[in-house]
Amino acid sequence: MPLITNPAAVVRHIIHEEVQHDSETAEIPYEKITVDETSYIENTNIDETGINDDIDLAFTVHDKQINSKKLIEGIASNSRLIPYIKDNTLFFQGINP
Repeated sequence: MPLITNPAAVVRHIIHEEVQHDSETAEIPYEKITVDETSYIENTNIDETGINDDIDLAFTVHDKQINSKKLIEGIASNSRLIPYIKDNTLFFQGINP
């Protein structure tokens, strides 16, 4: 697996791979959150001048459960990114420096 460092890519990974991984086995099934691909691409596009191109995230959590909402809030507060969920879709709003 390649190293993920872009803030939008990290948030997307947390929601899809870490938080929702058990949606099929949950006692009460729930609908998975989709991603607004347009806002995702705008905030991860490396070929053009992206808002968060100069930010590389790196962290690890070992043997400890962490509140995913607080983790995502921390990522957003240390980048120029506002991730939000509306109508079961994950959107990304970049903040110009």
